[in-house]
Amino acid sequence: TFSVAPSILNHPCATSFTYEWRHQETNWTSTGTTYSPNLLLGPNTISLYIYFNGGSCYKETIYL
Repeated sequence: TFSVAPSILNHPCATSFTYEWRHQETNWTSTGTTYSPNLLLGPNTISLYIYFNGGSCYKETIYL
């Protein structure tokens, strides 16, 4: 399970953020502060996008 970092959740604007997770290999998306993907054998690429008022303001990519 992946979680949004506490430092982001404690940001003054965090209540206006939308958190979107993407698993690149399956093109599966999920929203929320945590994400429990069904990982594939081999490489997995998970990206966390954070949107503020509909505009993307942050992206973090995790390679497994």
